[in-house]
Amino acid sequence: DAAAAAVAIATRGVELATTLEIDEALGVCHTQMADCLIAENKTKEALEHLALSRDIWRRIGNELHVEFVTQTRRSAANMRENQDLLGLLDQSAKDTYLKLAYATLADSPDAISDALFAVEEGRGVITEQMLSSCAPPAEEEPET
Repeated sequence: DAAAAAVAIATRGVELATTLEIDEALGVCHTQMADCLIAENKTKEALEHLALSRDIWRRIGNELHVEFVTQTRRSAANMRENQDLLGLLDQSAKDTYLKLAYATLADSPDAISDALFAVEEGRGVITEQMLSSCAPPAEEEPET
């Protein structure tokens, strides 16, 4: 059965990303696992994986924001190194929050406010990252 094979592959992806301690891969794998579970109408299990993925993207986003602010104070040129990671965060966060809203409604059609909250939270994460990446460099403080 193709669905069972997809779940097995996604499970292996989660295991590998966990073992290798690659947060970005773990976030993507949890979202992919949720996608497989949604296809099988296992929305409760999908919501668990989406919550884990959302927490990963939230943490990575916060870390990027703090790093951006710190690096901007030092040098705007250093921030270009994070653009690829920022792009991954942007795409993966959108995917995670969209599926979180879908699975929330599929699991409980009356949970409209929870689904809207997921969408709104996702927009907030993405907006914060976009604003951070476009912010002008801070004035350098004179060395003392």
